[in-house]
Amino acid sequence: MSNKSTGPKRSRAQREKDLATIGDMLARRKTRQEILEAICAQYEFSLSPKTLSNDVREVVSRWRQEAFKNVASHLASQLATLDAQIRALWQAWQESIGDHIEETEENTEDSYSGANEQSYTRSKSKEKRTPRHGDLRIMSELSRVLDARSKLLGLNAPTRAHINWQEEARRIGIDSQVAQEQFNEMVSLFSEQMIKDSK
Repeated sequence: MSNKSTGPKRSRAQREKDLATIGDMLARRKTRQEILEAICAQYEFSLSPKTLSNDVREVVSRWRQEAFKNVASHLASQLATLDAQIRALWQAWQESIGDHIEETEENTEDSYSGANEQSYTRSKSKEKRTPRHGDLRIMSELSRVLDARSKLLGLNAPTRAHINWQEEARRIGIDSQVAQEQFNEMVSLFSEQMIKDSK
């Protein structure tokens, strides 16, 4: 880093520009040191690592807030869609139960003789009632949509899966002791890298 002195405070517009740059660089997995150097290159003065940490914290906080808004908006949209489907399915179910009435009209032509021979048509209405017990496909679809709604809201009981990784490793021919050592080494390397990046 250059020997620039810490100087005047950034303006609000400068800080917002820096936050956008920091967000972009964080998304591209740049280290804090690389971010600090890129920001300081824009000014006649340098930013302290503490100031950068505050800026990073602000960027991450904004990301979380935006993600929460997006999730909440998506959740509301999905719930509205599912609720509309539920209403339509209930209506279809109601229409599929009860008696089905089929009306028919029977026309008969008659004539009578007399001074003026005339013919006329008689109409007779018939009603045929057929009991309906509901379309089970509708109920099946309704059940599926209600289940999707419950899952979306997190109302279903959680499922627990207990996996013994040592047994699974042995089952596919991996020595569990070696796997444990490799995992511990990987965690250690990752921790060291995180500590370096935070400096």
